[in-house]
Parts: sequence; C-alpha cells; structure tokens
Amino acid sequence: MSRPQENREIDITRARPKKGAAPAPQGSQPVPHGVGEHAGQQDAQKQHGTARASSARPGGAKAHAGAGGQAGTRPAGARGKRTGRRRAGIAALAVLLVLAALAGGAYLYVDSLIDRSDLGSFDDVSSPVSTSAEPSIVPPDFAGVRNLLVLGLDYEAEGPVARDEKHPNTDMILYVRLDGNAHSMTMLQIPRDVFVGEAGGAAGKINGILAKNVDIGDGNGLGAVKTYIETNFGLPIDDYVTIDMDALTEMVDAFGGVEVYVPQNMRYYNEKTGALEGELLQGWRTLLGGDCEFFLRYRQGLPRSDLDRLVMQRQFYAGLFRRLKTASVGDIVKLLPVAQKYIKTDISTLELMSIAIEVSGMDSADISIGRLPVYGSGQLYAGEHSVVVTAKEETAALLNEYFRPADDPIAAADIGTPEWPTTGGAASAEMSTMGDVEAVGAEEPRK
Repeated sequence: MSRPQENREIDITRARPKKGAAPAPQGSQPVPHGVGEHAGQQDAQKQHGTARASSARPGGAKAHAGAGGQAGTRPAGARGKRTGRRRAGIAALAVLLVLAALAGGAYLYVDSLIDRSDLGSFDDVSSPVSTSAEPSIVPPDFAGVRNLLVLGLDYEAEGPVARDEKHPNTDMILYVRLDGNAHSMTMLQIPRDVFVGEAGGAAGKINGILAKNVDIGDGNGLGAVKTYIETNFGLPIDDYVTIDMDALTEMVDAFGGVEVYVPQNMRYYNEKTGALEGELLQGWRTLLGGDCEFFLRYRQGLPRSDLDRLVMQRQFYAGLFRRLKTASVGDIVKLLPVAQKYIKTDISTLELMSIAIEVSGMDSADISIGRLPVYGSGQLYAGEHSVVVTAKEETAALLNEYFRPADDPIAAADIGTPEWPTTGGAASAEMSTMGDVEAVGAEEPRK
C-alpha cells in the first residue's frame, strides 16, 4: 500500500523515564548430556584500536595479532559447516530493530512490511488502518497484553534437511509477551531442536514445522507454527514478525556497530587442522556485522553448546537495546531499507508505532528473557538427528509464572510435545532481566 509523501509529526512524548538499578546476574545450570552440536564460525571484523582480520572462507584462512593493548588473533571467518552459517540468536534483534524503526517515525516505510509474507498468515489478526482523507499517524496508548511470535528464517540449502526460499527453517523462535499495564516485555527463547516428531518433518524438530506446511492445503506455514505453539504450550499468539537471517550483518553495519561485553575469551579452532581461525577476547567490544555473527554463533568453547550460547547471546541483546535507546533519526533512516528488505509482519502501522513507543520507554529491569527448559536426548531421531526434549514440569512452572494469566495455569500434562528418551537433568529456563545482563562487565572499563 502506498501513501502520499508529506511531512508529518509523530508524537513520541509518552515514553517513560528510566527507573533504578537492576539486580545482579544469575549463574549457569549443569549441562544435560546430548544437548548441542559443533558448528562453523563466520567472518568478523574489529574496530576501536584492534587489527582487522582477514576473511577465512573455504580455501584458506589467516589470522592477525590483536592490537589495542590485547594480544591475540582477531575474529576471522571459519571454514566450518555452512549449515550453521545463519543460526545466530537474533530473534530479539528482529523485535528491537522493528520497534526502533517505528519509534523513529518510519511511517511510510512501515507500510511495506505489512502482510507481505508468502509463508502463510495468522487468520485471526486484523490490521486496521485509517482510511480518512488525512489520516492521523499519532498512535494510541498501548494497553493490555500483546503476544508476538518472532521467527528467524534460515534458507540454508545444505545440511541434513535442505531448505530453499519457499521452505525455510525457523531456526530462531522467540515468543514475546508485551504487557501495557505492567509496562514490561517478557521473551521466551524456544530452542530450534525441540522435539516435535512428525509435526517437524524429516528431522522431527520444531524449526521444521513451517517448511513442512508451506505446501499443505493453502500453504499456511506460519499458521501451522502458531497453532502448534498455542496448542502444545498454551501460549496465545496475536501477531508475527519474521526476519531473514541474512539480515544480521547488514543491519548491524547500518547501525554503525553495537557495543557488547564479551563475557569470556572466544576461540574457534579448525576441527581438521587445529589452527586458530577466529577469536574474540573478553571485555567490551564494538562489534560490526561480521563480529556479531561470530559472537552469536560461537559455541565451540561452551560446555553446554547451544544452551550456553543462548545465554551468552543476551549480552548482544543488551548492547542492542542500549544502542537503540540512543538512536538518532539519522540512525533509524539508515536501518529502514534493511528492515524493508528483510523483515515482514502482520501488525498494522499504527499498532506497531504504539508498541514502539511502549517499548522505547521500558527500563531494562522490566525486560526479561528466558529459555524453554529442556532435556538432552538419549536417542537420535530417525537415526541421525539430535534433538532436545521439553522438560514439561519445569516448562509448566515457567509459563505459569511469566507468560500465562494467574487464574489460568497450565499443567505439565497439558504440554503436548511428544515423549522421547532423555538423558541427564533438565536445563532450567535461566530467566534474567535485561538489567541482570547489563550488570555483567559493568565495572570493567570501556575500550
């Protein structure tokens, strides 16, 4: 839908001031056996006094000594499997970038994001837009609760289950509950490897539901994902936001980088040669797009692999949120073409702007993030696919505390994901506020 281009004023005066300090961060949980897998790393670049790494793509790789007071190899790309190339934890990136762009007044661009997905729809979602001769673009106050499903789409054509542009995996799944009354946002990371059996296609994982259903009936892949989550986890969903995983480097580079605290030294070694092909040293770093991809995908040195990676990625979310809080109109304008290219949603323009204003006024202590509790699998699915299994008792407790109405709790028996042999103890949700995350490294000097 096109609209005449004209100068308009957008009222963002309802954003609330910040609150007090946040609590200290939580610790990690024991590792369940069978969770995670190794994956290759991606190109990265450094700035702020560090030496630039050479790209390491199939056919060769080089590393350089770090400058700026720290020795070591800077992040470089790795030759690892392409199947891990776009599996970075950037679902929250999609949410925050969309909201930031809207809060900056990107009204004309936002129209191009509405109802453009070829992967299906949420049939019960309305998208009201004013049809008056001179439509008002001052959004109403955000009120009540809005539940969003944010999906990162991976079109990787290699790996155990090949995908294409019509049949993407949803390798990033984030459930977002926005509460306009409590002025809070609570996010739930759903691991891509959660076992769903035949519903997930050949690999039996939740990330395959969309691809399996694109060609069934009317081809409503998005609707199938929504139905599965609503039915089996008791989580109502109002709207969707999808983001192409190729967007990461372009978005971060357009934003001029994101300052992130790297909580530990991160080193990637070539699994065949043992050569060091990528490194990020502990401390504050301003990461460009390639750096962020390295940081978000890294798991070779993490005891619990994917689970630890999801927790560590929260440092990126915290850095991004800080950056968005200080974004100028010029910053937002730079993001618009990237958002238009890679992000789709079925939320109406005025509703998006209302949500943007609400989120822009939230304190970091009122933004929480956790992960679906899971067990490691004791058996490969179909003889070749490693999965994780929903820890139903722990999941029910988590959903009741953070995501469901107090007067309508869900029981463990109501969690409908299928059973599968498990091993070890359940990995907890590791809920934390954005304030918790921001407290990590707060006392260390910035570079």
